[in-house]
Amino acid sequence: MKRRAIKYIFILVLFLAISKTGFSQSITASFPEKFTSKYSDYEILGKNSFGTILHFFNEDINHQLVVYNESLRPINKAAINLQDRNASLEEIVVLPEHIALFYSQLIEGMNYLKVKKLNSNLDITVNALTLDSVKRDGIEQTQPYYIKTSPDNSQFLCFNLQGSRAERLRINYVIYNSQFQLLKKSTLIFENNNGVDLKASRIANNGNAVFLIAHNSRRPIDDKYAIENFNLVTINHFDYKPITRVIESKDLMYKLPALDIAIDGNKIFLSACYQDINDPKILGIMNGMFSFNAEIEGFVSKIPLTEEDISQFKSFEFRNWWEKASIIRPKNIIPRSDGGFILINESEYRYTKVVRSPSSNSFNTYPYYNQDQYIRYYDQNHYYDIIAYSIDPNGKIDWKTNLSKVQETESDGGIFSSYLLFESNNMLKFLFNEDIYNNGNFMEYNLNANGNFKRISLLNSEKKELQLIPQKGKQIDANTLIIPSERKKYLQLVMIKY
Repeated sequence: MKRRAIKYIFILVLFLAISKTGFSQSITASFPEKFTSKYSDYEILGKNSFGTILHFFNEDINHQLVVYNESLRPINKAAINLQDRNASLEEIVVLPEHIALFYSQLIEGMNYLKVKKLNSNLDITVNALTLDSVKRDGIEQTQPYYIKTSPDNSQFLCFNLQGSRAERLRINYVIYNSQFQLLKKSTLIFENNNGVDLKASRIANNGNAVFLIAHNSRRPIDDKYAIENFNLVTINHFDYKPITRVIESKDLMYKLPALDIAIDGNKIFLSACYQDINDPKILGIMNGMFSFNAEIEGFVSKIPLTEEDISQFKSFEFRNWWEKASIIRPKNIIPRSDGGFILINESEYRYTKVVRSPSSNSFNTYPYYNQDQYIRYYDQNHYYDIIAYSIDPNGKIDWKTNLSKVQETESDGGIFSSYLLFESNNMLKFLFNEDIYNNGNFMEYNLNANGNFKRISLLNSEKKELQLIPQKGKQIDANTLIIPSERKKYLQLVMIKY
């Protein structure tokens, strides 16, 4: 009898272990909803006390918000009407107890940045709060306002760009907290005869902000490797003067930079592709870590890419290995608690194929030179391996790993390719479509802090009649992400809880 009881306990423990392994996540899908021609695109904004919020839009004309409950059923929807003349919606930010609508408005030659609130009924407040203004004239080319939020949405970095014929870039910026109290207001000016561009900006939870400015070279390698140096500008709203660092290296050109900031705002992380102007075989990834403290400079290091490295990666078939290496680009930077970071790269190559069909005019001797020939354009989209590096606080590589995948599509803009990154305390998850045209497997790589990974299949999209779009997915809290599915002009939301 005792032996039989022990046997039953063992079976029960085994069943619970299998159940825990097999059901480590729950998957919920909404009912399919047909697309309306009124809106051309959408974005998942996030989640607050109202529910999960989606924004449907058509350029700057029509906007609609839809709120979904925990079961992904729509419980409220409303069109956004600012009721202000010459107003243009710039950004929608989901806050815990309301939604903030940032918009610009042109009045008598002045460009104003304003904000209104939406309550739980999606009603817009009548009165607007003016956050900033800048003068528009015939010399400066004023661009719209941009809004960046901190990870917890407690701080706002709002700025406006002005460019001129003298290749000057002027950044007018303001920093506000979530109660819309002004913390700082100032202007940055950069000049370069060969062109200067803003590449990235971030703001941390403590209000520290950073801008990454790229100065173009007078002798670029090509239209991609064309950046001569970077200006990394850090702004502490308690201090008056920003700190500017110049990142450059003799005989190197840069492209495709990535930037991030630690949640506490004490460190900035930078990465970019580089290539030698004299030897195309000398190329790789530049990495930097910098402190907001002017006395602590951090580090700048390089990860060279070699023929041996590239031979291990799946990629597009180029003429030589260094062209294969050139399509690897930084995509994500995840700060480590010790001051280092994890750098996520992906191989991506996109181009357009032109197909010319002969004219139907049978009397035309040279149909391919006839102006009535039929021309089709096909975009070719190729996304390959995810390459992860863990970099310690001194710039050295702790480990590197390759997460293999092949995604090749045509005429879809690549929207079903690439991956969605899910961050937890001790794990990174990469979710992606394995074979978009054939098997329909939706996959997940689990990568732990030691560089070990596991590849699992989450679901079969074909069997569930889904066509998931990882690039439009969003992590809405510590345990949940939502991914949209577009299939036969119907939209569904898929919620995965871990």
